[in-house]
Amino acid sequence: GALASDDEADSIWFLRMDQPKAPPFHVRGVGGLPIFSPDNRWIAFTRAAAPPKMARTSSESDLVIDQRFKGHIYEWLNFRADGRGYVPDPRDPESSPAEELFVVPSAGGDARQLTDLKVNVHGAAWRPDSGALAFTANTHERDEYIYERADLFVVALDGRVKRLTDNGYNRDSPAWSRDGSTIAFRRVLGLSAVIASGQDHGAPVDICTIAAEGGAEKNVTEKWDLLPGPPAWSSDGRSIYFSGGTGGDD
Repeated sequence: GALASDDEADSIWFLRMDQPKAPPFHVRGVGGLPIFSPDNRWIAFTRAAAPPKMARTSSESDLVIDQRFKGHIYEWLNFRADGRGYVPDPRDPESSPAEELFVVPSAGGDARQLTDLKVNVHGAAWRPDSGALAFTANTHERDEYIYERADLFVVALDGRVKRLTDNGYNRDSPAWSRDGSTIAFRRVLGLSAVIASGQDHGAPVDICTIAAEGGAEKNVTEKWDLLPGPPAWSSDGRSIYFSGGTGGDD
């Protein structure tokens, strides 16, 4: 086994756990916090993808204005970062590239980009057979008027992406069942949907499941009033475990 550390900026180091005295080493191609596949053949990670090259066309009058005006226009809150100058516009994929999902052989090699969603990928988790990963991503992330509402996706090693949800909920922490047929995750109704429905209160956080091929979501904690932590499956695949807050404690 190996243990990875990213204490140094932009640098991933590995340690051999079966060779305590071996020096730290790099794995070529790994550019983010590594997620080892169950069969140990692959390492997945997220990192900022190359920004897309946006086509720019301007009229003659626009060109004159661009030449005369060299200032900045900011409409986003928190437009400045102390000591770092101006913050890139998070609405613009060219100035703020998304954290996409990549994979590289565990022995090292050229990293291959699996996703191209133009928004950040979170919570990537390998299917037990190492043939695919589940993750969450908010496709509305660049819209400042929509609150968080991440959906669940599955991507195969050949790059085929399948979206499993799209109904206004915010999801995180996907976890595969032992046989790879079902994915459990945490879910809460997104704030934009709460506002649109006219609710004067928030929404419960629940653990739900969905078939890996897609379909209806099943709320397994609908009658449980506490706040669940990220789910994990039992070794026999029959139960889902999670922490729960009681009286302010987990």
